[in-house]
Amino acid sequence: MKKDSRLIKIHILRGTSETMRFDPDSWEVLETYDSRKNTVQKVKYGEQLFIAKRFSPDLVHGLVVERDILRTCEEMGLAVPEFIDYTDDLLILEYIPGDDCKTLFGQGHERVLQSIARWLADFHEAFDHDRRRGDCILANFIMHESQIYGIDLEESSQGNYLRDVGDMCTSILRMKPAFTDQRFSQMRSFIASYFDRKDPVDITESVVEAMDHYSRYGGQHEELKRWSEKIKEFGLKDISPH
Repeated sequence: MKKDSRLIKIHILRGTSETMRFDPDSWEVLETYDSRKNTVQKVKYGEQLFIAKRFSPDLVHGLVVERDILRTCEEMGLAVPEFIDYTDDLLILEYIPGDDCKTLFGQGHERVLQSIARWLADFHEAFDHDRRRGDCILANFIMHESQIYGIDLEESSQGNYLRDVGDMCTSILRMKPAFTDQRFSQMRSFIASYFDRKDPVDITESVVEAMDHYSRYGGQHEELKRWSEKIKEFGLKDISPH
């Protein structure tokens, strides 16, 4: 990885070669986002907005993963923030205005699930179903002008792509009010949209794996463990809170 020169090369506009350089210490921090792993901020330099993502020392390997996967996604035509530049621990990305899909879904915009399903199916197809996007939750997608963008790709890895589907199902079910008939119906709608262009497969094991994983972080531990056991026993097709 290149040495931290403290000078960041910024592409002024997406798709142009026009650049400028500045010291990260000179930008204006407009907002710091909630992140349990890294320091993620919206920053302003001149009239331009960017995302500055500073990685913790023990997680800096994720910088290389995200940098490389963003480059590849752009080459493949997948909607992601444009990679701008990096230093030893800092990733600079295009700022995508809009609302994250957790917020939109919580406001009743269920159609975001179909858009996420299409993005995710396209991602898996682009990598021949041999790569996960990782950390596939509602909050890691942004809607901008009717376009879904995938963000926070530092956990992308080779592996079972169906785990992404399980992650998203779990993210949907956990939205408060959690584990209701409505949430299970919305989860099934997402699954149907994801498999709209391919033969469906049983994702029960992937949902159980995702629930067991997320039960170790944050709240809803007991609920997630209880539903994990129910889904193991009854599967996804007919399960409901009643």
